[in-house]
Amino acid sequence: SGKSTIAKALVRINKLHKGNITLHGKSINKINHKEFAKKVAYIPQVLDIPSGTKVYDFISFGRNPYVGLFGTLSKEDKKAIEEAIDITEVNDIRNKYMDELSGGQRQKVLVAMIYAQQADIIILDEPTTYLDIRNQYELLELMDQLHHAGKTIITILHDINQATQYSDYIYVMKSGKVFIEGKPQNVITEKNLKDIYGIEANLHVHGERKYLTDIRLFNKG
Repeated sequence: SGKSTIAKALVRINKLHKGNITLHGKSINKINHKEFAKKVAYIPQVLDIPSGTKVYDFISFGRNPYVGLFGTLSKEDKKAIEEAIDITEVNDIRNKYMDELSGGQRQKVLVAMIYAQQADIIILDEPTTYLDIRNQYELLELMDQLHHAGKTIITILHDINQATQYSDYIYVMKSGKVFIEGKPQNVITEKNLKDIYGIEANLHVHGERKYLTDIRLFNKG
């Protein structure tokens, strides 16, 4: 539908054929690489991690926009890394190799890396893919903590219930375009579920959130 394409455009991996993306009123293409990395962090669907990389060293990569010419970590850099390790609760695996970690552990370390980066905007492309249900919600709760700490979180999700539970605002993509946008309670309706996904479901309201149960294909007949 174009979700990953948009995410990559937001972080300057994909070049625009038309239009413009601005950050605080300035075109992102006019912001130098290090300054942009201090403002925006990104976790793609698949990230190649060099074999033999230790968890602490990987998290320290988040400080790359701040280190000097010789790449030496300052006291401030080390403090940021320790804060990232603490908030993501990965201290017990800090000396392990990334190759040794489970999928859930790897995702938490990825979040620790972008937390150490101290960017105000964090973009994640399908971060819950390949995780079991507990690790999915551990990750989403962690991102929710960062949101409440003042970070702007942009996340691509396929699970509608997770999107309605954790999002303040939703953009729904269809055929390469934004089909509808708005608050979850306004976007998730019986009509939209049929028009976008071709499904029917029972909608339950809890507070300001809607949840789907008994999901089934929409039978036009």
